[in-house]
Amino acid sequence: MEKWIPGSSSLLDKDPLYNKNALFTMVNAKTMKEYNKVVEEITALSLITADDPPIYMEYRMAPDESFPDDLQLVRGWIVHHVMFGVKLKEKMDELGLESVLNYPGTNTKYTSSTHFFKVKLGKE
Repeated sequence: MEKWIPGSSSLLDKDPLYNKNALFTMVNAKTMKEYNKVVEEITALSLITADDPPIYMEYRMAPDESFPDDLQLVRGWIVHHVMFGVKLKEKMDELGLESVLNYPGTNTKYTSSTHFFKVKLGKE
């Protein structure tokens, strides 16, 4: 996790409800190395193939945005951080797949996820 979101491990250490031990329990790991191995096996970054459909990703934070002070917001940021979207878009671009990444400061040809789906379903 640290390689994708610098500083995230130290933030988890401060959170009594959502810490490394909680992460380890979710994937039956005993160490960060084991956790990372499982995550790499199940992440879309490892599973995506050239025959996958287009995707639309939307995040409330920009890649260079600082973590919020509220630990509850930090939890969501770590699990659903925009850097995952950045890396997934890079992988999809390599495979020639359409991916839309929307976060504060970006402009996309779709105004929302609803607009994206309507276009893809031929309803707009």
